[in-house]
Amino acid sequence: MRLALVALSLAMAGLLAAAFAAHTPKPTLAAIGTLMAGAAKKDVSLPIGIPLAGYNHGDRRVPKWPLPQKRKYTTFMMPSVGIIDPTWCKVLILDDGKGTQLAFVTLDGIGSDETLNGIVIEKIREAGSTLTIENIVFASSHTHSGPGAISPRMLWALAPATDLLVYELQQELATNIAATIMEAHAAMEPAVMDIGIEMVYNLTVNRCAKDVPWLARDHIDPNMGVIAVNKADGSVMATVWNFAFHSVCYGPSNMKLSSDLAGAGCRAIEAAVGGVALFVNADAGDVDPAPGMCNGGSESESNFVGGKLMADRVVARRAALSPTADVTITTAFVQNPLGKTDMNLTLARMANCTRGGPLDICSFCEILDCDANLHLDEEWLDENPWYVAARFDIGDKHIGAVTIPGELLTTPGDALRADMKAMGYTDAMIWGYSEAHGGYFPSSRTYDHINGLYENQLAFWGPDTADKVVSPARTLLEQIKPSS
Repeated sequence: MRLALVALSLAMAGLLAAAFAAHTPKPTLAAIGTLMAGAAKKDVSLPIGIPLAGYNHGDRRVPKWPLPQKRKYTTFMMPSVGIIDPTWCKVLILDDGKGTQLAFVTLDGIGSDETLNGIVIEKIREAGSTLTIENIVFASSHTHSGPGAISPRMLWALAPATDLLVYELQQELATNIAATIMEAHAAMEPAVMDIGIEMVYNLTVNRCAKDVPWLARDHIDPNMGVIAVNKADGSVMATVWNFAFHSVCYGPSNMKLSSDLAGAGCRAIEAAVGGVALFVNADAGDVDPAPGMCNGGSESESNFVGGKLMADRVVARRAALSPTADVTITTAFVQNPLGKTDMNLTLARMANCTRGGPLDICSFCEILDCDANLHLDEEWLDENPWYVAARFDIGDKHIGAVTIPGELLTTPGDALRADMKAMGYTDAMIWGYSEAHGGYFPSSRTYDHINGLYENQLAFWGPDTADKVVSPARTLLEQIKPSS
């Protein structure tokens, strides 16, 4: 019976794929020297009852974890019970008319999953897209109330922060994301664009400052990047905003899908200027919304004060830009092996326990160097993330940007931005939570000296985790840096 159902599912999937390809408009390429752009947004919400990815405790986890409670879509997590906000997929495709395309594909999710992204790429290839793995920025907002059960990575599934993969949910989401990309292709038209960076303070705080003595609460990444894309007639097509913060106002007691704080910001931008607003997070591993930013929300509405305040800054910066068709985009791509994990699970590091403990275990382990240094393979965590870097030449500006496959903390983020300035980039953007999700990337100093820190516990490649993750990004940026 199971084999028959699998065969039927595969047959249905094949028919749907064929129909999708047959009825999808083919992409339009830009005329030589003409900037073209296309934007689209689509409600890609999965059914009520799916797990919500983000928290592995409280109401989200089954009461007797790790004992499973198998339901239609959930195993180790409890099913969602409703929808506060739709799960949006938003797409912006840019073609500079000089041989380079770049696409932003954003999702209201906990993190980007490279397996899901690979399925999407295969679907759009079959539909005739000219985009490839090398020029798509797959970015997730990092809401903790987005869809779960869509990733095969066992580390997140068993935590349980995402729950076990449900194939039909993964395929449904991939199909809808691919359809959104093809809608953006079909909407391609002459366009103008500009990019600006705004320094924004007082809306976010460093959440690690209470545990890390050399960090202040205001040690955040203040860089708010704004990419304004208009139609040739001047009307707004899309706004990409890039800012570092955990898009988390709802806690684990929320059991309804929500785009949370970033979604509130996008709605406010779209209400103010029109078009499609796409959010791309940055180096937000240790950055939370400031006190008061989550006021205004409820169990049924996510109209958070912080969303409007952030949107106001985006809209103001956008208004000061001067979009032009004179744009050149240069991109670079690499897939970089990080290798098996170095988990370094010691009691001292994980629990800040160096003496005492049950049966004096912490004292013994401090002497004996107890260490579960697990070397997990690809089934558990993506060890071969890909990176996309871009340089935008607009007038006399040379703006650099690069994807980071997870949660970079502000200190290594500061170092990356400084490196980009030293390379000759006028301004810099970090596209975090993009292409894959490999956990947290703290500085080696923080990793080595602050035991028990949550962000350290989820750094999976040892004290040099951030260096390993950021090094490929630096290499790409060096390849495409402005000529001196």
